[in-house]
Amino acid sequence: MKKSRRLIIILICMSLAYSVQAQLTLSEKETRANQLMDEINDYVNEVNDKGYPDDTINRLYKQAQEDYKNFKDEFSLAELGELSVQIKKRKDNILEINRFIEQVNKNVEKYANNKRLNTSQYETTRIEISRLLLKREYTLAYSLALTIETDMELTVLDYIFESEVEVDKLKSSNFSTIYFEDLLLSMKNAFSGAKTEGISLKIKGQEDSFKKDYAQGLVKNIENKKNNLKFVDYSLILQNTEEVIFKKEQVYSIKSRMDKLKSKIDEYSAQDIDTSKTSAIFEEAIVAFNEENLDKADVLLIEGENGLDAEKAKLNITQLIARESVGLLKKHWKSITIGLATVFLLSYIIYKKEKVNRLKRRLQRLKIEKDAIIDLIKESQKERFIKKTLAESHYRIKMEKYDERLNEVKKDIKTIETVLINLARGKDKQKDEDKNDKNKRKVN
Repeated sequence: MKKSRRLIIILICMSLAYSVQAQLTLSEKETRANQLMDEINDYVNEVNDKGYPDDTINRLYKQAQEDYKNFKDEFSLAELGELSVQIKKRKDNILEINRFIEQVNKNVEKYANNKRLNTSQYETTRIEISRLLLKREYTLAYSLALTIETDMELTVLDYIFESEVEVDKLKSSNFSTIYFEDLLLSMKNAFSGAKTEGISLKIKGQEDSFKKDYAQGLVKNIENKKNNLKFVDYSLILQNTEEVIFKKEQVYSIKSRMDKLKSKIDEYSAQDIDTSKTSAIFEEAIVAFNEENLDKADVLLIEGENGLDAEKAKLNITQLIARESVGLLKKHWKSITIGLATVFLLSYIIYKKEKVNRLKRRLQRLKIEKDAIIDLIKESQKERFIKKTLAESHYRIKMEKYDERLNEVKKDIKTIETVLINLARGKDKQKDEDKNDKNKRKVN
């Protein structure tokens, strides 16, 4: 087999030998042979220096050394050129395999404690891959690494599909989903580095036809689209799927609270309770909700709910006082005063504590949203300037929307942080005053 292959190479090179090599002087042949051998030495050294010795390269290298000794022979010189090409190809293949395995190992280690990926299950396979690498069985090692990568890709593919289903449900309920669709697009782009040769086979065995069609469509888009990603961006996909889940729950929660607040406004209005301020706040909350500014809608609803309850409480106290006789008030004025003061004080403390907790939760959500928007901006910039898949007009529209929302989020973050600082300062100031009072009493 080796002899026949050598014979074929010689025959292929005969025409070149007579048309080109025959015209070369001995000095030119020596120069050409030195150039080729330098290239081959560089290729072999690169593989060995990186710690990836290879039997195939060693065999080809020995043959190259023999041809180099016989460079005066036109056929040996031609074969030396062919061996240089083969060794480079093999070298590139080995380096690519090892880069792939290194990245797979990094992902496995990175997400070992992540419950949604659970990469600790691949430890046995990784040990086998290491064993194969030591034996220089690079192709088999690559195959095993590909099974790990494929399994991880299928896991996040399920998360993308589930997010798509949730967004479709929101659409069918007539909720605005522009932000959700941007998250989905970002996830699909992050998945474009998938190794389609691995997941295509797995998808064929999918029993759910709807999920199967969705996955095949996503894989087809990856195969047809040029992209610069070598691997799936798991972090972005996991972050965005969590964001979809959180925002979806927030949408339904806010909608339910809006319905309850509207009923309360109608009920209290019928009891002649002043609801004008709450009604105005409620209208603002509707606008924010329809614009998908869920955090703003959440804060406005809290304000509206608290304001309405305060108006109800004032009316109840007024009615209570009106029902009591003047004599009863005179008789129990101390108890009533202490009781009311205690109620108001406790209510204020609880309200203030709950306000701080709500503000902290909202601040955390805003910071998550800020990071997500920044990721979306980066993704749009890649699509526009690197991948060239996003039109200028669409890019401008997206960037305007992202910048506008990012500025709002930053402004809200700054406002909340300022409020929390002021609340903390007020608490510290009160502590200092109490401490001073105790010291004065001790002196007296």
